[in-house]
Amino acid sequence: MGWTTPEGREATRREITDLQELQRTLASSLHDLRDRWEQRHKGLPRRALPRPSLTDLAGRIAARRASSTPARIPAEPDAPVTREGGE
Repeated sequence: MGWTTPEGREATRREITDLQELQRTLASSLHDLRDRWEQRHKGLPRRALPRPSLTDLAGRIAARRASSTPARIPAEPDAPVTREGGE
């Protein structure tokens, strides 16, 4: 592999040093981005979405199911799925 020669060991040391520098640069960039993101959203109010009533949601789902035509699952695996009524 060449690691036993002085040149190979030096090349390995340089590569490790380069990778460590890349890691430091990437960490610094991520830290800067995080700071900028926090500063941008610091003064903005948090948006709170209203939570729907589970009873209301269940009623809407039931109404949707009742209004749609059920799918017909074909007996053959390669046949297309169709809706009753010819759709």
